[in-house]
Amino acid sequence: MPATDDFTGFTAQFKGLPLNTRRRKERAQRERRASLTEKQRHPGGKRAVRTTQMNFRCLPDFKELTKTLAAQLDCSVADLLEDAVKLLAQKKKLSGGGH
Repeated sequence: MPATDDFTGFTAQFKGLPLNTRRRKERAQRERRASLTEKQRHPGGKRAVRTTQMNFRCLPDFKELTKTLAAQLDCSVADLLEDAVKLLAQKKKLSGGGH
């Protein structure tokens, strides 16, 4: 049996399967977006390019409240927390590092 017959039999198994190009294109778009830097994702936007990460533990209620507030204000949780800390510093007449 020639090798081409084996290949033809193999490809025949996949006939009739949908190519589903829409889902493939959407996945490729998500993968491209995930590989972008923060600056590339938000060109010309008001969002700052973040270079430092800060992690902390909080109560589940606080996490839900911040997610809800950020969604209502149409901003990220990071933007929300940065603005809140800046406002608190202004209210307490404190100066921060660098800004």
